Amino acid sequence: DDAVVFGGTGFIGRWLVHELLATREGQVHVAARSEDSAYRLRQWLSEGPVALDRQVDRDRLAVHIFDASQIRVDQQTSATELLPTLPTSRIRDVYNAAAAFEFGMTGARARDINVGLTQAVAHLAADLPNIRRLVHVTGYRIAAHGGVAAPWDEAYRNQMYSGLGAYEASKMESDAVVRDIAARRSVPLTVINPSAVIGDSVTGQAPIQPGLAPMMIDLAQGRLRAIPGARDTWIPIVPVDYVAAFMARVPAAADAAGQDYWLLDDATPELPTLIADAADVLGVRAPRIRIPLRLLQALPSSWTGADPEALSFLSSDRYPTESARELASRWGLEFPSYSEVLAAWVRYLTAPHSAASVASK
Repeated sequence: DDAVVFGGTGFIGRWLVHELLATREGQVHVAARSEDSAYRLRQWLSEGPVALDRQVDRDRLAVHIFDASQIRVDQQTSATELLPTLPTSRIRDVYNAAAAFEFGMTGARARDINVGLTQAVAHLAADLPNIRRLVHVTGYRIAAHGGVAAPWDEAYRNQMYSGLGAYEASKMESDAVVRDIAARRSVPLTVINPSAVIGDSVTGQAPIQPGLAPMMIDLAQGRLRAIPGARDTWIPIVPVDYVAAFMARVPAAADAAGQDYWLLDDATPELPTLIADAADVLGVRAPRIRIPLRLLQALPSSWTGADPEALSFLSSDRYPTESARELASRWGLEFPSYSEVLAAWVRYLTAPHSAASVASK
């Protein structure tokens, strides 16, 4: 059984590719935007920290280059047009972990990258003669924002993009689009909603992405003067290798078709405690001052240093994790220790030799 992964050269995607190569038979096809990104994926699979744990058969990896710049929202693209070299009759599972995780994008760019590609991947899955499952990554905050079924009218789209920012709104619209296409074209769909994805549970390796990572680096370098949000602000974490392991297994679960799964560690404490725990790991003092969300929203970002799009993640909301925990328990998949995972990630981000640490300076 072959699988194709979109976003396979990204953070979650490369761990998913590794997990698929390690745990299932058949070829793993990766849709890459360039030869350079394909090279970096192969190099990571052979030289990255995963090589210390499990060797994988990289001969079963097939990379297909596609031109993402040609994808436009509301323009249907067939499987043969998107990936002409893909052996469509052999593909059983399609994974979409592709997204531009950036703050400050224009709405048009976010829609073309996130919504347009999601639309193309969903139609590709529908065109496959032997499709078993389309697995799409949205994000845990979908539970807070809800959503309106696609297609969105212009007034609602403008409301969402101006209220949430281009990144989060485009992920919400992508979620609506993939559900609409899956329903209309009878594609078995599973939606994965990970929380703040951090480094793997052993080495902590992760790139610097918007959200918690810059906060941890500021903490280490003495630049984090105050904690954003309230006493009960909660940003749950999940290690990337757990997300990959769950995603790799979910297509084989027949009862997971049509389901949503929130992947996050319920043991994550509220943000002030998480920052204090990270400070203990680093041997620095955690800030005690908190800046309320309303004040962060009212003040210019040039004063606070907080990106306006990041503020929607400062919430005390909790999320429906029961179904994901039940499914994971059937596979014997357990969350690693919160404290050990946090420590590994924070140490990796702040290590002098770390690519993440160097990039922050």
